[in-house]
Order: sequence, then C-alpha cells, then structure tokens
Amino acid sequence: MSLEASRNPSELLDPAEPAPAADSIDERTTRIVKHIEHQAKSTWDFLRFLLFFLYLIVGVISLWIGLLRLVLGLMHFGLRIVARGLLWMSGGTAPRPGPPVNSWTEGIKRDVDEMWARRLVVYEDIMRPAGRHYVRVQRATRTFWHWHLSRKLTALLFAIVTIVTPAAYVIPRPEYVQITDDNAIHTEENGQVMYLVHSLDLFKPGKTREYLNEDAWWFGKINSQGLKAQLQVGKRYRLWVVGVRWWWKPRLFPNIISATEVNDDGSPLEHESSRISTPAR
Repeated sequence: MSLEASRNPSELLDPAEPAPAADSIDERTTRIVKHIEHQAKSTWDFLRFLLFFLYLIVGVISLWIGLLRLVLGLMHFGLRIVARGLLWMSGGTAPRPGPPVNSWTEGIKRDVDEMWARRLVVYEDIMRPAGRHYVRVQRATRTFWHWHLSRKLTALLFAIVTIVTPAAYVIPRPEYVQITDDNAIHTEENGQVMYLVHSLDLFKPGKTREYLNEDAWWFGKINSQGLKAQLQVGKRYRLWVVGVRWWWKPRLFPNIISATEVNDDGSPLEHESSRISTPAR
C-alpha cells in the first residue's frame, strides 16, 4: 500500500478549506418529514382526481337517465291527451257536475271553459320543472368555471366521448350533399359487405362524405332499398343522418335515415324529379 493511500482521508484535505459538517439529526428529520408530506399530498391529489372521475361517470349516467325520463314523460303526456280524446269521443267520460247539457256544442263549450279556468295550474306544472332545470344549469356552470384547467379539459373530453358522440347516434342531423356514387362496396375484415353512398358537401367545396344505407327501425326506417332507388347520382339532397365517421377501427359510417331532393342553395324542390339520369358514355 502506498504512503498516500495509507494516510487518513482527513489529512488529504486542503487545510485552508473547512471540513464539511455532517447533517444534523434535525435536518435529516425535516427532509424525511417533507418527503412524506409530498408523497401524502400526491396520493391525496390522485385520490381526489379519482373521485372527480367517478363524479363525471355518475353525472353522465344521471344526465342520460334524465333525458330518457324527459322523452318518456313527453310520450306519456301525448298518450294521455290521445287517450282522453278517444274517451271523450266515445262517450265514456263521466257526466260533469251540474245540470246536463242540451247539445254537444254546449258540452264542448263547457269543457273548453273548464280547461281555460285550469290554465294556470297547467302552466305551473310545466314551468316549475323548467325552472328547476334552469337553476341546475346555472349551478353546474358556476361549478365548471371554478374547476382547475386540468379538470375542465378532462370534463370536456369525457363529455365528448360519453355525451356528444352517443348523441350523434340518437339525434338525426341534416347534411346537404350531391350524390357521386350510390353503389360502392366496402368489405369488412370478417367478410361482411356494406353498401356505401359517396357524395360531395354542397356548402364545403372539396369535402367528401360517405354514408351507409341500412335499415334502422327505431327511427322508422324499414325500407333501405326504397331509399337506394330514390337517390340518384348527380342530384342534390338534404340527408338526415345519424352516427359519425370513424377513421380508425372499427370503421363506421353515418347511416342515412331519409332524403329530400334540393336545389343548389339547399331549398327543397316543389316536385322531386322522377327522371332517372343515366351516366354519359
């Protein structure tokens, strides 16, 4: 072993430089406590974000249930009106209090007067739920603007995936196009063949649109072959469609629900052309 290596390490230090002081117990304890606090805060923030994500899931489910309840409520309201009308026309309603009427016109007048007298009650029944929804929207808006930017972006992305995209499959929307091909074929990986309709957007030059033409009985479309016969290459149509175009797997296209022939400006024709145009040779 050399002489330099055998010396005490403290003797190799420059005598002009002070020896580094060892960390005190208090400093090391402080660092450990700060590290634990940092880890605990990170874990707590992660748990809070998980709770926020769970809130988004519950909120979306509640929203869709509310929309379903609204649709069923409107259907129930319409059916009640029809049922009461049928009961009244069939003469199955119980006689009104008071003396009997002398003619059916007098009976109609009495029923109309009674409905008019109850108009404020009906107005209150309709406007009170609307007012509650308005207050809820106000509170939700204030809550949204109170969130941090990361939560806002997360909520917007979650809303697009769970609300906007599914809504595109249940709410028909109009699109104005010129048909370029109504007999294109697309083959899926499983061998299924789909017949597509190719078109150009009337108001966005150069933009192409592709659609499916399949039956959708829940929208009242049960004759896709009839729609295929209606669409003619080169003509312009206002299409009511549902669904979105996916550019990655699964490869999906919007489905055409109905079509109306239109002019260049998108206004419906008074009489749709029945002449079948043949392509030039």
